[in-house]
Amino acid sequence: MVPRGGNGAGAEPGMHKGPVADLQTMLAAMSPVLNGIHVAYVSTREPKAVIARLDESSLIGTFVEAEGTTLLVDLRAAEALGLPIMMKAAWITLTVNSALEACGLTAAFAQALTDENISCNVVAAAHHDHIFVPVADAGRAMAALLGLQGKHAAIAATAGSGSGSRSQ
Repeated sequence: MVPRGGNGAGAEPGMHKGPVADLQTMLAAMSPVLNGIHVAYVSTREPKAVIARLDESSLIGTFVEAEGTTLLVDLRAAEALGLPIMMKAAWITLTVNSALEACGLTAAFAQALTDENISCNVVAAAHHDHIFVPVADAGRAMAALLGLQGKHAAIAATAGSGSGSRSQ
């Protein structure tokens, strides 16, 4: 999944170059970015037919389940094609390059969002975690995520550079 909308997600000047596995480091550096497009969750038993109707840049992701294939589609395209939309979501990318085998990042941000009564759906891609929240909750979700990051950045700052938990 590639963040679109010209927001610079994924560009991490001064951030960690490789995947980060340390939970404290991931939380302190997660740097959430609200992407410039809204996403529609669509489920279909005819994914090839639906995908054929989409502009290539409108398809954000797919996942195959026994009940059908879930498509993540640019909301404008889904509405224009009259696709059955299950959820309209804002797309937030955590720009820290989190290691796929890392533990705790999803639990931590899910708890921060739960504390604000915000539902989230998550896709962990090869380099970044992508969080989909109801469109109406996007601002509150960003505030909760930035608050979580700030809390952990402060902890990292007070721990000092000799803690050994920094990734290079």
